[in-house]
Amino acid sequence: MREVIAGYQALVVKLGHHESAHLQARLAMLADYRSRLGARMDRIADYLNWYEATQRTQSSGSFDEYIRTADLIDKDETTPRNDPISRYMDSIEQQLSQ
Repeated sequence: MREVIAGYQALVVKLGHHESAHLQARLAMLADYRSRLGARMDRIADYLNWYEATQRTQSSGSFDEYIRTADLIDKDETTPRNDPISRYMDSIEQQLSQ
C-alpha cells in the first residue's frame, strides 16, 4: 500500500499549494489501484492459506489455535446442558417433534 499512500500524500501536497488540476482523475485512479491491490492481496492470502492447508508436509502451527477452538466448540455442543433454560428448550423441542 506504500504507493497508494504516497499517491494520496502527493495529492494533499498539491491541494496545499492550491493545485487542483486533474484531482478527480487522480483520485479515481488511486481508488481503482487501491481496490485492485486489495483484491490481489486477498488472492495471495487465500493461496497461501490453501497451500499451507493442503500442500505442506509439515505444519507451521499457524492454524493450531483455530483447530483447538473448533475442537472445544464441538466438545461443548456434544455435552448436554442441564441448566433450567436448556431443560425448558429441550421440552419444547420434544413437544414440537411429536
